[in-house]
Amino acid sequence: MCNYGPTNGTPTSAVRSDVRHITPATVTQSVSRSLRKLVGPSRRWSYASVSKETGIDVRTLKSYVQGAACPNLVRYKRLLAVLGPEVGEELNRMQGMLPRRCESPPEALDLVALRAELARASSIVRSILSIPPAYISERSAPASATATDSVPTKAEYRNSLKPMRIDRRAIAERFGFRLAQMIGEGRRWSLAEVADATDIDARTLRSYRDGTACPNLARYMRLLQVLGPESGYELALMLGWQPRFRIAPKHSAEALRALDAAALETCAAVDELIGMNGLRFLSPSGETGEPAAGDASPIDQTAASPRITRGRRRPGSGPDTTRSAS
Repeated sequence: MCNYGPTNGTPTSAVRSDVRHITPATVTQSVSRSLRKLVGPSRRWSYASVSKETGIDVRTLKSYVQGAACPNLVRYKRLLAVLGPEVGEELNRMQGMLPRRCESPPEALDLVALRAELARASSIVRSILSIPPAYISERSAPASATATDSVPTKAEYRNSLKPMRIDRRAIAERFGFRLAQMIGEGRRWSLAEVADATDIDARTLRSYRDGTACPNLARYMRLLQVLGPESGYELALMLGWQPRFRIAPKHSAEALRALDAAALETCAAVDELIGMNGLRFLSPSGETGEPAAGDASPIDQTAASPRITRGRRRPGSGPDTTRSAS
């Protein structure tokens, strides 16, 4: 499974962003841009073949590709099941999440990508430290309290479905089951909190949680952004994907602070390597490259989140291949 965004069990209430930009119109255009790369004349898929595999008629498929209509959540999941995770690339970019890029030389360490990843890790750690104390423990967790191999769910939800069997009932049941684990009395979120964060009214949210209704694609993306990747767990299993999300024990504040300090210290060492030698890559073969614009500038160690300042582009530098989200 192509994975984007956070992969731990941390509630995202402390770091969520405004989701009002996720509208049917923006989702429609995002899906259209992704489909245009995959479906149509001289593309990987013909309209006829996609129609046969998904059960979506050709005329409707063309309306999705042209941006004249937006697929509902059922049809979007069928398209994902058949065409693969590239269909969701634009939607994930809308949320600021990018896939891993693999453009560095073989067996080489990309110093620029490493530095960017360390800065991102430090930012995430600091965000976690801002979460309410219920999710943070000052002491380290016992050795037995490691992340579980899987998220508790119903046995039947672990089985994938053929694209033609993905329907509103299948999605409503699975999505409702997961929301019930996350929203309500004694859960991590109240209906009011989720309603406020997603701009979806509480009555509609309750119908999603109870499995009696299925959100449209725009509302599903809002919920996914606010609640985090756990909310889509059963829907990923439905496609035959193995989610990277895992339930983690309480975070140790002491260990997190040590991790943040180590990340910042390593960032400084990478800055020194880039600045002294003008290197982009380190490899046993001696293959090197120069950093792109701003990549060698120091990290701000005092801000709430690491900040990378722009510098001058070195002559002959290549494109930035950093991975901003997993």
